[in-house]
Amino acid sequence: MIPRILVLVLMWSVWGAAQVSAAPPRVVASIAPLSGIAAAVAGDRATVELLLPPSASPHLYQLRPGEARRLARADLVLWVGPQLEGPLARAITSLAGGAELLTALELPGVRLLPLRTPHAHGEEDHEGHGHGERDHEGGEAADHGEGAVDPHLWLDPENAKVIARALADALVRRDPDGAQVYRAALAAFEVRVDALADELRALLEPVRERPFLVAHDSFQYFERFFGLRGLGALVISPELPAGARSFAELVERARAAGVVCIFAEPQMDRRLVERVAAEVGARIGELDPVGLGLEPAPDSWSALMRRNAESLVACLAGQDGGSRASTR
Repeated sequence: MIPRILVLVLMWSVWGAAQVSAAPPRVVASIAPLSGIAAAVAGDRATVELLLPPSASPHLYQLRPGEARRLARADLVLWVGPQLEGPLARAITSLAGGAELLTALELPGVRLLPLRTPHAHGEEDHEGHGHGERDHEGGEAADHGEGAVDPHLWLDPENAKVIARALADALVRRDPDGAQVYRAALAAFEVRVDALADELRALLEPVRERPFLVAHDSFQYFERFFGLRGLGALVISPELPAGARSFAELVERARAAGVVCIFAEPQMDRRLVERVAAEVGARIGELDPVGLGLEPAPDSWSALMRRNAESLVACLAGQDGGSRASTR
């Protein structure tokens, strides 16, 4: 006869195992836009955590101990790839050893654009987002050399849907009992993305032909999707400053292009933007590719896209959202 205490131990073990297996999947997303997409797909079943602080630049950030522990507890890790989160690549791949790793730049069906040189003119692209011969279907790229890929792919609504589908599939693999929840959440997100794209296209239509520059080349996916006249950037990346390019050349090219606005980023030093804008007589606006202050929420990716569209319109149309740089 099995002792009563042994029966109780066995029952407790079975109950504990059931509790573990029933625990919701834990998703860790590297940056705020991806955490917003993840939260939209997770519904009320999986948990989503943001790895980097919303104010941090993924190009330069160094992981802290608490964030390392977050990775170690993850079931799924969603990140862009080493082209964006370069300093975190080793930590992500080593600390999240037991998690499924979803690398957005490598997802089948994702549409990629080549990295541009500073202040590269985009006249051939601003008529619309055709995703023609310059696009790539997934794959890896060098960091900043010839043929390198622009990693800011989440600013294209079609790519946001590709990322959401891949995450939904991964969640279903991890938690088959939640498949209905994840599929329904995915379908609702795709509907919202399409509606938002139509809304922002109409909002941006009056300023489509007005030329502008950005501080850091992070917005060409947004520019091409909505057919905007973005003429390039002052620098390719925050870790590659414009030291090799003369200030006079930047001013000359911006003035020749008739630039109306130059957009700073909240995560970057504004001084170069302010100097060029003052010399050219352009207004200064602000665009945020990674979502300063955004926390994981089903509508946070949409909020980021809407915020940037409204900032573009405000500056390009000369509204209060764009300030005129003072000349010296």
